[in-house]
Amino acid sequence: MKEIYASGELAQDPTLRKVLRVQREGSREVRREIELYNLDAIISVGYRVNSAQATQFRIWATQTEFESDFEAQIQEQVKRIEAKHPRKPKEKP
Repeated sequence: MKEIYASGELAQDPTLRKVLRVQREGSREVRREIELYNLDAIISVGYRVNSAQATQFRIWATQTEFESDFEAQIQEQVKRIEAKHPRKPKEKP
């Protein structure tokens, strides 16, 4: 991730969130700060790794991105149609 941030490919603030995880380990309460990365960061790493597992990840990510884009386009088209042809409320008998 350091290389991704240093290259300017992604900015750290919008792609990384630090959270405090508290859990019991035996009789102790342990607090750890963990880093959670968003999907953009995960995909960026997935495209830099070269292995069979990374290839499967890239196939999944590309398909997921396509489906998400397609769904967004459909929703936008429905909004345009509804704006041009608003539904009339049903009359009560």
